[in-house]
Amino acid sequence: MKTFTLKNISNPVIFIALLAFIIPLGNAQSSSYGNIFVADNGQMHVFTTDFNFMTQVAPAAGTKTSRTSGSYGNISFADAVLVSTTNSAAESGEKYIDGYFRKYGTTAINFPIGNGSIYAPVRVVPTDATGVDGAYFRSNPTTVGTVLDATVGAISGVEYWNILRPAAGTSNARISLSWSSSSASTVASLTTSSLASLTIAGWNGTSWVAIPSAYDVNSVIDNSSTTLSSGSITSTANVDLSIYRFFTLAGKPNCSPLVASSGNIKTWNGSTWSPSAPTIADPVVLTGNFSGNLSCNSLAMGAFNVTLANGQLLEIVNGVTGTGKVIMASEASVVQRNSASVAPAIELTKLSRSLLWRDYIFYGTPISGNFLGQLTTNTWNQGQSFVAGGSFEINNPNGLGGPFEYIVNNGGWNAILQTTTGKGFIAMIKANAPWVAGTATTTPSNTGQVNFKFDGTANNGNVVVPVSSHLSKFELLANPYPSALDAQKFLIGNSNLDGAVYFWTAKTPRVGPGTNATTYTNADYAVWTLAGATNTSPISQKPDGKIASAQGFRVRAASGTTATFTNCMRLTSGNNNFFRQATTSIDRFSMNIQDTNNTGSYSQMLVAYMPEATADYDRMYDAEKFSSSPLQLYSVLGNGSKLSINAKPAFIDIDRVPIGFSNTTADQTFTITIEDKEGIFAGNDIYVFIYDKLNNVYHDMAIPFTFNANAQTNVNDRFEIVYQRNALHNNDFYANEVLVNIKDNMLTAKTIVGMVQIEIFDIAGRKIQVYNVDNAKTFSKAFNHAEGVYIAKVKLENGSMSTQKLINKK
Repeated sequence: MKTFTLKNISNPVIFIALLAFIIPLGNAQSSSYGNIFVADNGQMHVFTTDFNFMTQVAPAAGTKTSRTSGSYGNISFADAVLVSTTNSAAESGEKYIDGYFRKYGTTAINFPIGNGSIYAPVRVVPTDATGVDGAYFRSNPTTVGTVLDATVGAISGVEYWNILRPAAGTSNARISLSWSSSSASTVASLTTSSLASLTIAGWNGTSWVAIPSAYDVNSVIDNSSTTLSSGSITSTANVDLSIYRFFTLAGKPNCSPLVASSGNIKTWNGSTWSPSAPTIADPVVLTGNFSGNLSCNSLAMGAFNVTLANGQLLEIVNGVTGTGKVIMASEASVVQRNSASVAPAIELTKLSRSLLWRDYIFYGTPISGNFLGQLTTNTWNQGQSFVAGGSFEINNPNGLGGPFEYIVNNGGWNAILQTTTGKGFIAMIKANAPWVAGTATTTPSNTGQVNFKFDGTANNGNVVVPVSSHLSKFELLANPYPSALDAQKFLIGNSNLDGAVYFWTAKTPRVGPGTNATTYTNADYAVWTLAGATNTSPISQKPDGKIASAQGFRVRAASGTTATFTNCMRLTSGNNNFFRQATTSIDRFSMNIQDTNNTGSYSQMLVAYMPEATADYDRMYDAEKFSSSPLQLYSVLGNGSKLSINAKPAFIDIDRVPIGFSNTTADQTFTITIEDKEGIFAGNDIYVFIYDKLNNVYHDMAIPFTFNANAQTNVNDRFEIVYQRNALHNNDFYANEVLVNIKDNMLTAKTIVGMVQIEIFDIAGRKIQVYNVDNAKTFSKAFNHAEGVYIAKVKLENGSMSTQKLINKK
């Protein structure tokens, strides 16, 4: 093997002469077969149309340049040169320049750079032909600088890139940084597992600043789907390389910044601001009552009040003084940024949904201390006008007034003596006017909304509550703040919790003889994860990850003994109603099941395809079924888990999704429908089918699917969801369907028509096995190959071919 060292080369003739000696020049491709080193101020320039890095990477070998600050060597490429890091069959590992690479011209190119054993290419699109240099450094970016701008929450602790102009260069560029499983780039921890929180950070000489950027759906490096473990992120505009030179991966801040006070006091006298309206940096003093949105650095209320209507916001960086109150409508919000600051006194009136006799409602307290005694002040509200006598005495163990008959906690149906901040409680409507015992209709005389009045000091800062560390126990928690709560940030901040949030509701009221109603006929939980949400009836709305003030919800704890709420989780919007349809575009759809005998039974499940998910259970994306409904529809995971939300890897049309159902009512007719189709399912390219194994029927879900069933539970092996692309959607689909899988070292295949031959290929495309089937419709054979992914090609006797991806797992 040859080794070449280039030093202080500046004459183009020498470049060409050396290149002719080092790299055999051909018409189409040049390769580096030896070790190349370019020393300080040296440059090797490549004119050929294709350069292939074939050198083996090792600590003392490979294609390298010096890395001396300000006087490094580089290997430069002309605009027309293509870069290849392809390996030969006998080699492993990426091949790249361990040092500086220079690109002339304006054509986009992936810089083939790395450091040591890490390959970390960047994509650069220069604005002119004067050149852009780049190198990768496998070291902490704090060696460049430690200060983070307010736009950056955290930076990588393991890597950064130096992307800059040559001495005579004038080019700016759009840049893309990459990461891979081999580079261990800590993207998941930087973003708390949300790619939307990823950004490029650039060093401007004083601090690390967020560069406007967005992650690429498909990596610009290899066109694979971007995930937390591999992918790329690209600046949304050209980056000024006269300002920024060093770049790294970073996370956006999780919290709004603690803006310093401007010292410019703004005063409200009851009608006008003096000297001008405040900003978030300004301290505010009230000398009169104020109504409407208000943002300020601190708030001196004196004896005056701030009144917030639905949708309005009071945002304060620091503390509040004075005896005044913030009087809040049901959907108003108060948000403080500084956890250590004094919180305001509030009077928040939460308006419930329309409630029937013995309806439940899940709530929590947004004020400090024990809220229980204030239940005596709750009133009935029909529309927007209060009704005299809306507060009622009741006979419960605690002698409380108000319309609620029982107050319960998550330990079961037992009375509680006090409320706990961060814990939820359940209240139930008693049989007292306007509610009528035994009535299940919704006429004005027996239905109504309840005003919950929370009067006290708002909760602010960290709230820590105990939880049981057992996945079989669903804890009842509640948003402790007078503002909406971000469910995603809550789950990310509490990694000991399972990654799903459950919200209880019921389509029908509790039923039973006389005043002894004890059960709901159709009770269920709406569920939310990052993959989407399910609802509990055809008319209810889906959660979108925003938990309204005082809203109770359930979670499961996998470990640990506490759950923590923080100010970083508070939202300045989204307090109007938790049940809102999510808008994020994901390849997903919902399936609903209803009985056709008008009993009101209903259940929904969601299937989503996204690059962040796997075929196993994924925290923050999958959610197990949690329901007391007599009718349930769910997808079935490989371990038998019943999922309300099933998040799967990026969509492939040969995927199959087992679905199950439970039904406790005999001799019923049920209908399954599909709705909320998004992404790839929103158009006409992909057809969704239900395969009924019992009747050997494939049903196109373009129309509802109806079937009969007696009372039976956990029917997990009758139905599957299968797919077909539009180009193949024809009458032959049903006849040509093939089921192939590998389990327990056995390959099995089944089809409706006979099979002629089965060919097995490994993931590299090499044929490793051929089975001659002789027109049989079932086939089973030992499969003695290593764990991994395989491709099966099945030729049928009618001449058609089926291709399926298989996973062999020991």
